[in-house]
Amino acid sequence: MLRRYWSDRRPRIWLFPNRSGSAPIDINTAQRTYCAARDAAGIAPEGGIHSLRHAFATHLIESGVDLPTVQRLLGHGHISTTMRYCGK
Repeated sequence: MLRRYWSDRRPRIWLFPNRSGSAPIDINTAQRTYCAARDAAGIAPEGGIHSLRHAFATHLIESGVDLPTVQRLLGHGHISTTMRYCGK
């Protein structure tokens, strides 16, 4: 579905922009969308949208993506923040 979204929308700067395209989607909008999709799928409410971010980073690292790339994708200012995803 993400590939189709990318193909149809061709976002230039932000993968999920706000309505005007001038900034990323608002966190409250993202949270509401996530909760609605989670509830519709019948998934338990434990773990929020940040769990998806954590899983994304962890899967990248486990797949061998280098830390500077993961840092950039997550928008971390310091590599030490990204390194938290390497711990157990």
